[in-house]
Amino acid sequence: MARVAPSHLAPAGTALLGLLLGRAAVSTAHEPYASVLLGVLAGIALLAALRMGTARCIESRVAAAAVALATGTGVVLASTVGPPGSTPHPVDVTVVALALAAAVVLALVVTPEPERAPAGDLYAR
Repeated sequence: MARVAPSHLAPAGTALLGLLLGRAAVSTAHEPYASVLLGVLAGIALLAALRMGTARCIESRVAAAAVALATGTGVVLASTVGPPGSTPHPVDVTVVALALAAAVVLALVVTPEPERAPAGDLYAR
């Protein structure tokens, strides 16, 4: 079985995180401002996954890491302190899935790219 580099799994993990954030944004259990924030994070994650899959540029990795850190921070704050003017949210399957997806994406994004062999002189005969 061939090994898959973490840099190839990072776009899939980021897209999964974006889909989970999008699902959380359209649920009716949140305040309107939370739905907007979750929707913006979902859009950034999906765009970063698309760009990471096509170009593997540093900007897309930074965007994916920022979304993963923001998601992890939001899950911890919502579970411990709660949103403004409310009590802490109970930990359910969605919260656990968001936290795990954020941790996996962060781990995949910060893993360095594998070294590539030099192509050599393209114009040599």
